[in-house]
Amino acid sequence: MNKCKITDALVANVIRYVKSGYSYDESNTKTRQWHDKWHPEIRKDGLWYEGKPLITEEQVPVFIEAAIKKGMPLSRDGAYKWLNKNAWGFKKKTVYDYLRRVEAFQLMKKHPYKNNRKNLEQKREGTAQVLLRHSLGGKTAVGIDLTFVPRQTDNFPREAWTNYKYFYVAVVQANNFTFCYGMKSKTAVASRTCLKKLIKDFQERYNLRISSVILDDGPEFKKEHLAYMKEQGIKPILVSKVWWVERRNSMLMREIAFLREGLGYGFEHAFTNALAKINGSYCRKIKKLPSDVTGTELQQGIRHYNNKLKRNPKQKKQPKFKVGKDRVRHLLKSAMDVNTILWKSYNAFRDRKTHIWSKTVYPITEKKRKGRLNQYLVNGKWYWSYQLQLVTGEVIFLEAPKKPKPKPRAKPAPRKVPRAEINPENVRRGRRVRKQTVFYGR
Repeated sequence: MNKCKITDALVANVIRYVKSGYSYDESNTKTRQWHDKWHPEIRKDGLWYEGKPLITEEQVPVFIEAAIKKGMPLSRDGAYKWLNKNAWGFKKKTVYDYLRRVEAFQLMKKHPYKNNRKNLEQKREGTAQVLLRHSLGGKTAVGIDLTFVPRQTDNFPREAWTNYKYFYVAVVQANNFTFCYGMKSKTAVASRTCLKKLIKDFQERYNLRISSVILDDGPEFKKEHLAYMKEQGIKPILVSKVWWVERRNSMLMREIAFLREGLGYGFEHAFTNALAKINGSYCRKIKKLPSDVTGTELQQGIRHYNNKLKRNPKQKKQPKFKVGKDRVRHLLKSAMDVNTILWKSYNAFRDRKTHIWSKTVYPITEKKRKGRLNQYLVNGKWYWSYQLQLVTGEVIFLEAPKKPKPKPRAKPAPRKVPRAEINPENVRRGRRVRKQTVFYGR
């Protein structure tokens, strides 16, 4: 169905053909052939096929815009899989072309690659899967870690996302499903509270108990937190770094920043939908969405794919731009600073010191060869090709709907107090002779 070119005209012709009693006078050959092949169902809001609506080419931008503001992932494959799960009529190229035109998506794009990496240490991807062995973690192993929430400081005066200072992030090792809870203090007592919520939510979702928890040697995971784990029969596994959880931390924070600061939504909306985005992102490790994995599948064991790595990966070529035709954004000085050690892409909207890409889109005016790469003149400065981001088409500006202003309350009418009747006997009668007013100068 997704290979078909679905337009408003085609949908209107099919509906007219069916309602006319399959009359040849009300249809053409293309309409009849398409209907006889797919046999769609007619509903009030259009055509449906296998329980999903058919989205026409004219409706695709509106549908994607609404999905971006909710639970649709922002990666090309993730967005395509998410959309196909809910409706028909999407092409992978169309989806990614729309995403690349969104301004907030462009301004938040990560640093482009500069050098090609070699796999000198690991020959296989997913080395942490060894923790799923029964002798170690088991099939219901969960990794946990804390992530820092950007705050309001003197150097970064923009308001904080929320009152929480940390996020307690837990990732199911087998399928990358993520749980997240807010923390106001980095203590073992606060971590224990989050652990209780995690055990309850895991039980409700999979109807299974957590076999083990993989964690680092942070003080927030000791004392009360560690004691409660042992009390519940959960095996703690200590590692130097829970790297697969930190990857999910980055994904979660980027999604929250996109909705919270890029589009202007409130924290509750941003947090809920950001969590839905990463749990709805297509995972090539298991070839399905993490949110689609059931407790039965988790207990039986999930097969993992794409775990082989090349020692010398395919060399990525640097992009080439056309002078006078292509428009680009360039990296800012703060994003190219070699001293930026704790650089985080989800801080792209918080302050001018942390912006990554230029707000303005510039044309390329000149080009020259330097070494094995090209340099391009943009806004009066020369940039390497890996310091530029191509902008195609018109930039799309998305923002959260503005809250309607509360209507001013009508002022209540003044209460009418009945005047008391004057008793003539109580009226004071003075005997003093009053002087007549004298106006001087007259």
